[in-house]
Amino acid sequence: MTSANRIIGKILAINDRSTSTISLVPSENILSPLARVPYLLDIQARYHLDDLRLFGERCFPSGIDVEEIENDILIPTLSTLSKGQYISVRPISGLNAMTIGISALTSPGDTVLSIPMSYGGHASTSHVIKCLGLKYVALEFSDVDRLDLEKLENCLKELKPRLIYIDQSTFLVPLDPLPIREIVDRVSPGTMIFFDTSHINGLILGESLANPLERGADVFGGSTHKTLPGPQKGFLATNQEMLFKKIQLNADHLVSHHHSASVLSLAVTIDEFIHCGGREYCQQLVINSKELYENLQCEVFNVQRPICNMSPCHQIWFQGKHISDSIIFENLSKVGIKINRVKAFPGNFGGGFRVSVAEFTRLGGNKEDIEQLSSILKRAAINNSCFDIEDCLNKVRCLKLQISKPKYCYEIPPYLYSRLGLL
Repeated sequence: MTSANRIIGKILAINDRSTSTISLVPSENILSPLARVPYLLDIQARYHLDDLRLFGERCFPSGIDVEEIENDILIPTLSTLSKGQYISVRPISGLNAMTIGISALTSPGDTVLSIPMSYGGHASTSHVIKCLGLKYVALEFSDVDRLDLEKLENCLKELKPRLIYIDQSTFLVPLDPLPIREIVDRVSPGTMIFFDTSHINGLILGESLANPLERGADVFGGSTHKTLPGPQKGFLATNQEMLFKKIQLNADHLVSHHHSASVLSLAVTIDEFIHCGGREYCQQLVINSKELYENLQCEVFNVQRPICNMSPCHQIWFQGKHISDSIIFENLSKVGIKINRVKAFPGNFGGGFRVSVAEFTRLGGNKEDIEQLSSILKRAAINNSCFDIEDCLNKVRCLKLQISKPKYCYEIPPYLYSRLGLL
C-alpha cells in the first residue's frame, strides 16, 4: 500500500490546496457538483458506442441509458443553444474535435488555411493538418486579431483551398467569420469555414458573442471546459446535413467509446446553463473581464489593448513593467494564484501572462471581488525580498472564501448522497 498511500495523499493534498487557490488559467473552469457525480459512479467504466446506429443492434447494453440522455436531452438542448440543427458530441476533447472536423471536411492533398502560432493559432494545428495528408498554409494578419483580408482574397483566388480553419487559442477579440464568408463566396465558393470556438463556446451559447453559423461558418465547436464550464469533452455543430454525415462517419472511426461519464456530465452542464442562469454567467464574465482589464492598467503592469479599443471578452494579456515576469509568476504561485505564462504573444507585445476570469466568475465573482483580485496581482509585482507572502496568502484565502462554490448550477439533492453512496 506504500504507493497507494502516496497517491491518495497527493490527491488529498491537491484538493486541500484548491480551497485556497484561485485559477486564472484561460483553459480551465470548474464543474458543478452535480456534473461531477457521473465520474464517481459505475457508469464511468461502461462503454457507450451508439451501437444501435452503428451496427443496427445492441452490442454494448450498458450504454442504453446514456444513449437516451444523449439523444433525448443533451443533443436537443445543445442544438437549441448552438442554433445548429445537427450536433455531434462524439469528440472527447477540443483537439479531437479539431481532428474529426478537419478530416471530415477535406480529402488528402487538399489545402487548409489556418492561423499560425505567431498569431494565436493552436500549437498542434499545423501538425494535425500535415498528418492528415493536407497542405497547411498560414493565414496572414495585418494586426493582432485582425486578418489581412486583401491577402486572404489573393490566397483564395490562387490556391482555392478546401477549408479555412479558424483556431484562435491566444487572442483578445475573436475573429468574425462574416467578412471571410463574403470573400469566399465571391472568389472561392468551394471553400468551407470551420470555426474552432473552444475558448468562447460558453459566450456563444450564452449569446454574449455572435453565433458563428449565423456569421457564415459551416461548422463550429470545440472543447467544453473553458468559458463553457463543462467536462473535458467536445462538440461540433452545423446546419448542413451532408457535412454532419461526414463528421459522424469520421468520428465513428476516430473515436470509439466517447466516455459515458463525460456525456452525462455535459448533459448536466448544458441543462444547468439553460435553467440556472448560463446567460447571466456569460454577461457577468464579460463585465468581470472588462473590470480586470481596466484595473490592471497601472504603474506596475503593461496590458495589451485589443484592436479598435474593444473590450476583452475572455482573455487578458499583461506583463510586468519593472519586475520580471519570472518573479511575478513565482510570487503568485507562492500565494495560490494560478496564471498562464506565455513566452511570446501575437504581435509585438512580447511575453507575459494570459489570464481569464471564467472560473472566477463561475464561482460567483463580481466587481468587488475583481477589485480584490487586482490588488493581489499588483502586490505580486515586487522583488521577492519585499514581497509580503503571509499578507497576500491571507488575502487570497479570504477572497477564496467569498467564491468557494460554483454558482449558476444545481445543488446536489440531499437524498443523492445516501442513494449514490457519496458519503
